[in-house]
Amino acid sequence: MKKGQLALSYLFIVPAFLLVVVLLLVPMLQNVYYSFFEWDGIGTPVFQGLKNYARLFVDRDLLVSIRNTLIWVLFTLVFPVMGGLLVAGLKLKPSWLTDVPLNTFSMLIAWTWQQLGTSMVMFLMGLSAIPVEPIEASIIDGANKFQTFLHVKFPMLRPITTVVITMAMVNSFKAFDIIYVMTRGGPYHSSETLAVTMFRETFTMFRMGYGAAISVFLSIVVIAVSSIYINRMAKKDLLYY
Repeated sequence: MKKGQLALSYLFIVPAFLLVVVLLLVPMLQNVYYSFFEWDGIGTPVFQGLKNYARLFVDRDLLVSIRNTLIWVLFTLVFPVMGGLLVAGLKLKPSWLTDVPLNTFSMLIAWTWQQLGTSMVMFLMGLSAIPVEPIEASIIDGANKFQTFLHVKFPMLRPITTVVITMAMVNSFKAFDIIYVMTRGGPYHSSETLAVTMFRETFTMFRMGYGAAISVFLSIVVIAVSSIYINRMAKKDLLYY
């Protein structure tokens, strides 16, 4: 490729690069910057150092949010991922829990139903890509359908399973819309997750610095957990292309 053509090819990616910088990179850096300040979004920011981050460890409401976030991560990994796998050819109907003390679990069911389709489509793609030769060989060797799935199909679904689990993990950590629409994190913050707490602190209480600190904390947790999981899968040679 000539230098002129190479320069022209880079020119085509400039608009996308600028969008990433303006809409993602700059706001991210601003968020980290404001996490060290006390700011209501209107007045002059007051530098607080690590005070907002220290508050993360003594805020009881935040501890409740962390607990609920972990519940979301656990259940949204189990039900949407495994449910999506079971639904591929099956038809499952969700059972709704309407008892008010179990509001978190009610929303988890709604979230599961929302995410089920994505997991199902991903697994259907994986199943359709499996070659027929190993399946036919297992049938010739006397394996039944369950044994064929467990020992042939499921191991060959490992790459797509890694993608589905990673997506489910990231989405569950940042769960916001269903919770905010159904309960707004109530009653008395009992159903809040970290994303809802971040929104409340930032846009309801106008504690911009503390809200920014929560978002940075959430981002670090998501990146760390996702990286650890993907690295472990890569080391086991389960992630291949």
